[in-house]
Amino acid sequence: RHRNKGPLGYVDCYVDDFMALVQGSKRRRRRVRRVLFHCIDRVFRAPDDKDDEWAKDKISLKKLLKGDGALTTLKIILGWLVDTVAGTIELPPHRVERLFTMLDSFPVGRKTCPKRDLHKLIG
Repeated sequence: RHRNKGPLGYVDCYVDDFMALVQGSKRRRRRVRRVLFHCIDRVFRAPDDKDDEWAKDKISLKKLLKGDGALTTLKIILGWLVDTVAGTIELPPHRVERLFTMLDSFPVGRKTCPKRDLHKLIG
């Protein structure tokens, strides 16, 4: 007999950015977020008296209050607009405009590109 394992929960980390994908009730989503925060606190120690004045807590309260820690279906992650309902990843509109501006500035007949311009283009 095949057993249903329930809704999915997945967390990924890129350097210092965390992304959580969670299915289920509001209670389950809250639980996964709390487990993620707990794990971050366990791995990265909080600043103490021995640290210099510039040491920061690993979970930014300022970003959380701004809404960066909210679980939503549409989120900008590492500069990409991720839509989990539509199943798409795209550039935000302001980045698309900047990309078109940069591409329009290249002459049509140009066959080479300075490395500096190429790095600007690919980010």
